[in-house]
Amino acid sequence: MELCEVSLARWLDSAIKFLLDGDRSARPRHPELVLPLSGTLWRSEDAIFWQVAAIDLPCDHRAMHRHPLLSSDFDRLVYQSEHLTVGSFRASVAHPRFSDSGPAPGHFFVFPRTAVAIQHEGQRQFVAGPPIVTYYNQGQIYRRAAIAADGDRCEWFALSETLLSSVIAATDAAHDGNRGRPFRVPFGPSDATCYLAQRRFVEDCLGGRAPDALTAEEWAAHLLHAVLGYCTPVPRTQARSTTLARERDLVEQAKIELLQPDRWHWGLQVLAQRLGCSAFHLCRVFRRHSGSSLHAFKEQARLRHALEALPDRTGDLTGLALDLGYTSHSHFGAAFKKHFGLSPTQYAARRN
Repeated sequence: MELCEVSLARWLDSAIKFLLDGDRSARPRHPELVLPLSGTLWRSEDAIFWQVAAIDLPCDHRAMHRHPLLSSDFDRLVYQSEHLTVGSFRASVAHPRFSDSGPAPGHFFVFPRTAVAIQHEGQRQFVAGPPIVTYYNQGQIYRRAAIAADGDRCEWFALSETLLSSVIAATDAAHDGNRGRPFRVPFGPSDATCYLAQRRFVEDCLGGRAPDALTAEEWAAHLLHAVLGYCTPVPRTQARSTTLARERDLVEQAKIELLQPDRWHWGLQVLAQRLGCSAFHLCRVFRRHSGSSLHAFKEQARLRHALEALPDRTGDLTGLALDLGYTSHSHFGAAFKKHFGLSPTQYAARRN
């Protein structure tokens, strides 16, 4: 973007005056620059940027600060093409809108990084965390409650209506075709391949290695198809069962415990006692409703937690292994490679 230095200087002067005086009538105008209501101005080699809350938005690119899927309080735009938008969501527990950040502005599927309780309007509360993918239809009213001290941290993906409809049609044969409600379940499991793939995509985009639109949109469609393949909507008649409701509550409570690092050393009996049930009942009910064993769910949680810690712990993999509850560096390395298909060292090298 080429700008006349004199024109830019005048624009900056009026911008600063606007910010200091708070006079909306004095809001600066420039044919190539748009100024949002609040933020911090900074400049790179080839563009002028306006930083709004947690989002770094180039002012000369599609007026992204006005993007209907982005909240200036919580979201950072990661990628955008005609049929795909990807963002990072960060909400601290202390934020006044943590519990209620408003209705979902679009159809999203979300990969949580932290444990958080979510309740869609009119439905039972469930626990979201790294082993889970959550789904939101546009306009969905929901609330969140804190489980982890670091709040709600996740990445979300939104496909265009055309692309989303084609994926739903190919994945959910029983879907009624209602485009206003493409997702029939609020959450479902994700495998290690999908979880690592979306992390790599986000890291590549933030690292300046974003793919072209065709590659990204095709990949995202396959990603959604894969994770939706693990979801089985429960028939309404079955969902009314009192026994089923109690079992689901037990499973969600178990997830809360299994997602907390200071619980990873617990044995089965300790976990069952904590939840007030027999060990065998817990094993049987958890597998029935989650499709996973307790151990497998815990393993997913701590290995995906390892992805968060690796950038700062590459020189101390033994210490990281012990912190995660593994008996040795080799034990951790073997589990990591089995789960993600590469060693911790290979993953760290790829990031660098």
